[in-house]
Amino acid sequence: MISSYFLAGLCLPGLISIFLGLSQELAQGDPNKHRAIWGTATVVFAVIQAGVGYVTAFTISRFGTAYQELFLAATVSVLLAILVDLLPRQKHNQDLTSATPTTS
Repeated sequence: MISSYFLAGLCLPGLISIFLGLSQELAQGDPNKHRAIWGTATVVFAVIQAGVGYVTAFTISRFGTAYQELFLAATVSVLLAILVDLLPRQKHNQDLTSATPTTS
């Protein structure tokens, strides 16, 4: 169980680094746009983290230590996040490819 907590704790700095790179890519070098994206992401992250904390506390108080259900919910949310992340990238990559000028 301790190793699970440790590995889950390692995910947060990694996710922040990944999103920092993604936000810089989305801002396309514009510092004001990057600041707006990063600020919005920070607020959204804080609100979601608080909501998940309340849901987790409610689940544990209502059903006891239902770790299997919590891990199942976490697994589903990670898979959903991966899906949400991959879908826009395909469209974004297509947009970048079509916007690239060709030389003849």
